[in-house]
Amino acid sequence: MTPWSKSGLIAVNCIFLVLCSAFVTLRLYARKKQRLPYKLDDVFAVAALVFFYATSACLFASIYYKFNGYAFKDLTPTEIAAHAEPKSLTAIIWNIFLAFAGACIKLSILFYYRRIFHIPGIPQTIDYLTLGTAVICVLYALTFAIFPWFQCGPDPRVLWSPSDTAPECKQEHSYYQSVVISNFILDLWIMILPIPNILRLKVSTSERLSVLGVFCLAFLGLIASVARVVIYLQITLTGTSYFTTHDYGSESFHSLRYQTRTVMWLTQLVATSKVSYFTMIELGICLVAVNLPTLWVLFKRMLPARSSHDAAELDFKCGDLPVVQVLPIPRSSSPIDRTEHRNKRSHNIFGAMSGFDIAPVNVARLGHPLPWALS
Repeated sequence: MTPWSKSGLIAVNCIFLVLCSAFVTLRLYARKKQRLPYKLDDVFAVAALVFFYATSACLFASIYYKFNGYAFKDLTPTEIAAHAEPKSLTAIIWNIFLAFAGACIKLSILFYYRRIFHIPGIPQTIDYLTLGTAVICVLYALTFAIFPWFQCGPDPRVLWSPSDTAPECKQEHSYYQSVVISNFILDLWIMILPIPNILRLKVSTSERLSVLGVFCLAFLGLIASVARVVIYLQITLTGTSYFTTHDYGSESFHSLRYQTRTVMWLTQLVATSKVSYFTMIELGICLVAVNLPTLWVLFKRMLPARSSHDAAELDFKCGDLPVVQVLPIPRSSSPIDRTEHRNKRSHNIFGAMSGFDIAPVNVARLGHPLPWALS
């Protein structure tokens, strides 16, 4: 039994259904516990979970129709002809839900960046970059929600029409390649988006690395994304030679008279099941990981403090991450005005990552500048 057999697909799907539900629930619990309002990053995390449920339902339906989790030799020509249309529709709907789920995860990360780095009244480069990337993510979802219906022309019925009467379909492989490659590029871009802001922190190298590490928790799914790109390209670039060497029984495929175009691609079941397996792993890991930075401090507070002083310090700081200072202070202003301007622009990253809003300190009354502020 391979990991992407029927049992393997059901197991990995059920595991991530439980994990994703638990982590999104913990995210909402953390917001409520900290008495903070829900923002767009939380809304998109919940939306991603809903689309993950829908994607999982399509996967279970595909297993029912023997579209996933079976070898080609397990199907009869009658089953192939009878299930061609429902298989095609299930595959299209699965890809649509998958596109929206991935887009919602990306939007959750982007608006999480805005929760941390955005300061009202002070425009920054990252504000424009996050909003621009958010628009791209929406267009990404809409494009790959519409295109599956027309990958073989203006009539979607071509997807399950007999291959001897339907026109040649030239866009199927291009569609699958564009899905995985664009998804990987977007993930990579979103991952590196906050790095310049983090590198500008006036802290030690080890502290910068710790901040980067917490942010990178949200991109553990990038590894699974790379694996999915490799699998898709391997299948689409090698064509039928991949099927005949990886799917036992598919050598008799061309002896069937009544084939459909979708069957030509989708009933090479080992390859399809392998793609579905890595896709659900990638989506599940991404949905779990996108909640980890928000829950980082919640997990840290569960660890035993080394002393009462450490516990008090942890409660006050809500973590170890430093304060961000994003723009130079006007040199023409007075020292007190500059200090107040500095306080207005200061954000406690750990506070934002954990959901705690830390009120700025009136440094003018303290009589000394904050040592960790950027000048």
